Amino acid sequence: MIRVLKRRFQYRNKKRTDMAEGCEERVSLEFMKWVWEYPEKQKPKILEKLLRLSNEKKIIILKSPKNVRDFVANVELLK
Repeated sequence: MIRVLKRRFQYRNKKRTDMAEGCEERVSLEFMKWVWEYPEKQKPKILEKLLRLSNEKKIIILKSPKNVRDFVANVELLK
């Protein structure tokens, strides 16, 4: 939740590089509610789907920014 608000104020009146042309940074109450409820409502459903796919595919769950950096660094080494 804090990261959503931080990003909202950080990019106020600016364009984020990861957003399509013409899109504006907005935060609605509906989106805040979705973020707040995500760990309880959405995450278990997603993890269940990933578990079902794990027989067919290798599933990698990155839980922190450091995990992401390490993973990307390892992928870069494989090129």
